[in-house]
Amino acid sequence: MTDYPFDKRQTNIAKGVATLLLLWHHLFYAHPNVYKRFTSLWMYTDSMPMEAQISRMCKVCVATFLLLSGYGLLKSWESRARRTLGGEQYKMSVKQQLLFVKNHLIKLMSDYWLIFVIFVPMGLCFGFNFWEKYQHSIRYAVTDFFGLAYFFNTPTMNDTWWFMSAIILLYLIFPLLMRAMRWSPEALVVVSFIAMKSTWLTELPCVGMLFIWTPPFVLGMYFAHVNGLARIERHANNWGKRIVLTVSLLYLGGLLKHYSGYQVYFDSIFALAVVLFCYLVVSRIPFVRKGMEVLGSFSGLIFMFHTFIYHDYFRSFIYSFRYAPLIMLVLTLICLVIAVGLKYLKKLIRYDKLVALITK
Repeated sequence: MTDYPFDKRQTNIAKGVATLLLLWHHLFYAHPNVYKRFTSLWMYTDSMPMEAQISRMCKVCVATFLLLSGYGLLKSWESRARRTLGGEQYKMSVKQQLLFVKNHLIKLMSDYWLIFVIFVPMGLCFGFNFWEKYQHSIRYAVTDFFGLAYFFNTPTMNDTWWFMSAIILLYLIFPLLMRAMRWSPEALVVVSFIAMKSTWLTELPCVGMLFIWTPPFVLGMYFAHVNGLARIERHANNWGKRIVLTVSLLYLGGLLKHYSGYQVYFDSIFALAVVLFCYLVVSRIPFVRKGMEVLGSFSGLIFMFHTFIYHDYFRSFIYSFRYAPLIMLVLTLICLVIAVGLKYLKKLIRYDKLVALITK
């Protein structure tokens, strides 16, 4: 047994790093015409700052979050099976499977709904009329409230919330993925990658994104199923091996992403490299480990509201710091302070206790 199991703490460390990638990606990924928002420290080309080049690589944050979600959901499934079925995870009844999905969806959506009721009406104070944004349609507002605006191609108050549609769909099909994994874990991984590259599947209305973003989720499930991360950690038993392995994988992932034109096809491999780097290297550096663990514990909340801060409500203030490192630092600190405030708000109104009652 490894002294460093890939547990919730390790997951939060990886989520913390993914959150930093997310913030950098959104702050500096824009058309060259709008790069006047900040002063580049180094122009990669005449029209492309280095900050934007880095930002393109940082889009791996999406696949990283999905990989960690697939990993965590399968571990949660196994834990529930141990408690209720003596470890027979594939013997869950349909009712138990539906209950499992329902409870995890409610936990996921509870934070989203809190952010929604706070930040969407707040837009009125900053000239963002949500009623006009929803084209005076209650249906559009309700669709966005349930995180499905991207799925139905309807208006949303926050373009970043497209991820909610993707993760909700993945949660819903999770029992089906588990059935496929029971048949052959390796085949499930291979099929998910083939489906992602199948044009006729990815262009299907509404569900195309499901085939695009299933591979990292399934890869996370696979590594949870075979305990792959801990196995790698046992073999990478010194600093030399850890650094060589993770740096090599990061370099490979970066090359694949660059030469694929920054498409998402190789993000699963890149995301696995990021997670391994966090697990084998970052988690061994005490000060950095603690910072990433704290940031990662708030990653869900930060993902859900950060666009309102840097893009909608306080854009001029955030970019007034001119240089990318300062802009990044300011946004990270603001997001962390808001997330902590939301945590105490939930405690004050006993929000988590209400969610716990619903998910019993």
